[in-house]
Amino acid sequence: MKSRNEVLYLLEETQEKRDAAGFLIEEEETQSCQREVFCSVDSVKRNEFFEAMRSGIRLALVFHIAVDDYQGETRLLYENTKYKIEKTYRLNVVFHLACKARIS
Repeated sequence: MKSRNEVLYLLEETQEKRDAAGFLIEEEETQSCQREVFCSVDSVKRNEFFEAMRSGIRLALVFHIAVDDYQGETRLLYENTKYKIEKTYRLNVVFHLACKARIS
């Protein structure tokens, strides 16, 4: 098992917020809660990468975190880049989070 010596932040979903005129506030401007979690990071395996590309998803990284740390979040922050969690799978006591980088 790889050691989890990197840190990521799991981001909790925020409710849709609107300004006084009724316009949707950009996601970056909304407040979000984040939890610090230790992880290990891998590149996406070739087969998984091309399988996702068939569905139009470009996976960037796979993060490995402890099962107890994952609570169904759909976004995370790692090295000042936001990622969308596209696929999760569990192997024993580790959750694997396959993610795509968020393009702003």
